[in-house]
Amino acid sequence: MGSKARQPVLKIPESMAERMWTHAATLGVVLTAVMAISFWANLPAQIPAHFDLAGRPDAWSGKWILALVAVMSAVTYAAVGLACRAPHRFSYLVAITPENAERQYRFARLLMRVIEVEAVWLMTYLQWQTIHVALGRSFGLGIWWFPAVIAIFAATALWGIGRARALR
Repeated sequence: MGSKARQPVLKIPESMAERMWTHAATLGVVLTAVMAISFWANLPAQIPAHFDLAGRPDAWSGKWILALVAVMSAVTYAAVGLACRAPHRFSYLVAITPENAERQYRFARLLMRVIEVEAVWLMTYLQWQTIHVALGRSFGLGIWWFPAVIAIFAATALWGIGRARALR
């Protein structure tokens, strides 16, 4: 692993793929906020605040939890956006050299955008299901929720590791 202090600082324009992933994340953030605003008046005072591993609600709270999910989604989006401005500060699995820096930085930013979309859209789904459980239209997240979340992030991590090594 290379020292971050010696990693080259490059100005690399965003790729079309990065922009597409960013737009997908933007849509998820907006939708999460719009859902909270749109359904607020129709929701009961207590709504699901936590779900167990089987996807069933196991704690209830005030409607403010919807605002919290929307804020968490926006903060995730903003944090990834800021981080992607400085890929030279990331930690890498391979030593960063002048020869591979651009490839590694481009891929690292793309990987960050993919993870951002996954996180934001998981929060969007969580918001949707929380609202639907509160309104009696659903019973929970579904038994597949937790395994699916683990599988999605594990697959992305494995893809990221393999691709970063291939781009040495």
